[in-house]
Amino acid sequence: MTFPPARRLTRASEIKAVREQGRRLECRAFTLWWRRRPEGVTPVPGSRVCVIASTASVGHAVRRNRAKRRLREVFRHQQTVVPAGCDLLMIA
Repeated sequence: MTFPPARRLTRASEIKAVREQGRRLECRAFTLWWRRRPEGVTPVPGSRVCVIASTASVGHAVRRNRAKRRLREVFRHQQTVVPAGCDLLMIA
């Protein structure tokens, strides 16, 4: 499955809403925040995702980019399992 721009969270307000109103699950490698989109807001079929990796937590650019690629790949393979209308925030 592909990962088109419509399946990504890009606005800071959307990312902030997921962090403030969503639920959190912590793993060793990453933290996952999720939130159901309110009805009538951004009618995008399926779920959307944002992947974040900071220098402080992951390291230099090569390691950050590798972490983001891997998390995006996890989402690509598992996006059929995620309920439609759900926004995800994955922090490496």
